[in-house]
Amino acid sequence: MKGRVFLTVVFIRAVILYCVLIFAVRLMGKRQIGELQPSELAITILISNIATLGYDYLLPVSFCHNMAESGAAFGAALRMKDKELRSAALTTSFSAFLGISEPALFTVQVPNKTPLIAAMIANGIGGALTVVLGAKCYAFVMPGITSLPTYANGGAFNLLMMVVCIAATFVIAAILSFILGGKLANKH
Repeated sequence: MKGRVFLTVVFIRAVILYCVLIFAVRLMGKRQIGELQPSELAITILISNIATLGYDYLLPVSFCHNMAESGAAFGAALRMKDKELRSAALTTSFSAFLGISEPALFTVQVPNKTPLIAAMIANGIGGALTVVLGAKCYAFVMPGITSLPTYANGGAFNLLMMVVCIAATFVIAAILSFILGGKLANKH
């Protein structure tokens, strides 16, 4: 019986979202909707999940993304010979740990490629872990270590599962970035 209720809620939510989007297209025109970013639509879905279900299952995956970015930048920093680049990598690793991953992405990972590959692999594993372990977020927050208390609303087990997921993601990304980064040490 619980499965039917869940499917009914998902169906009703999809119909409501479809109607809102059709109304928005009629109100604003096709051109305005076309200018929206995909992240703006994703935020709409995240907020509707929290409003209807009381939790969201996509924010934990996003949290793992930030930890993967942080771990990959950290692993790359351990391999770098140049002190300035190592300092930048450690600084951007810390900012990603707090929830702002763009500096790590554009300063360390995109220019060096192997940390980016490590972050993608680790995020895939960490995201899969959040789904398998059933980690849920109970408030809309930007993913970073400071958002960890929002996972405690589901009980200590949910918080523990989230800590396991982010720790595994960080460690996997750091190790992969360090291993794959042999070229980094020679390049810099």
